[in-house]
Amino acid sequence: MRNLIVAAALLAAALPAAANAATFRVPAYGDTVIDVNVCSPRVALSAVGDGDTDLDYVLEDPDGNVVETETSDADQMYLTFRTRIFRSDNMCRTFKLHVRNYGDVYNELSVHVHDA
Repeated sequence: MRNLIVAAALLAAALPAAANAATFRVPAYGDTVIDVNVCSPRVALSAVGDGDTDLDYVLEDPDGNVVETETSDADQMYLTFRTRIFRSDNMCRTFKLHVRNYGDVYNELSVHVHDA
């Protein structure tokens, strides 16, 4: 598995209405793990592939607990979730987005994170 660290690209800023996005290439029949730094108590995350293959997703919190899974035949995940982060803490936590590509070609994946 590849571990892609995108601290700056996927930093959900502590300011309202902040949005961040990054694009990744998930290899054919491959797995990718994306570190998502979250700095807000309520976050919206979307992960949308290019439509060529089926992608499945698992989002884990920093303690390894599964927050959400998406295992449909599509390559999209839309999620709004709460964290144990308080704006007054001025700290971030790193969540892990595990992505598996079931297709025989790569999938270009766009991940967007913003305050919800």
